[in-house]
Amino acid sequence: TYIPLGFIPFEETAQNKGVADYVKYTGKTKVAGLGVLAWAAGLELQQALQAVVKDKGNNGITRANLLDALKNLTSFDANGFIGKANVGGKVTTDCFVLTQVQNGKFVRVWPKKKGTFDCTKSNHVTVKADLIK
Repeated sequence: TYIPLGFIPFEETAQNKGVADYVKYTGKTKVAGLGVLAWAAGLELQQALQAVVKDKGNNGITRANLLDALKNLTSFDANGFIGKANVGGKVTTDCFVLTQVQNGKFVRVWPKKKGTFDCTKSNHVTVKADLIK
């Protein structure tokens, strides 16, 4: 069984500060794939808020300014933990890690080097769908 991941595996804390922070502050026994999304969203909010404060000061934090900062967030990767995405442009990442279940454990199979992603442009596929029907 193969499992593609959009984040660095939890076991690779030595190779990636982003995953190391997530595991440290969440707890080794409490990490989860869906938790990665929550963690990344928190960092995304933090980065946008910091951009607003830098540009407009502490009193500049408004809904409109926060949404503008998010639109300008064109390169986000949660400190290297997730594949780099263009949040403001609504473009998902090209990056992934492929793991395989071997002897009951998830094992990185591609790319081989720990702490890295395969970010080949051809990994990104656009799907058009009419979801109203």
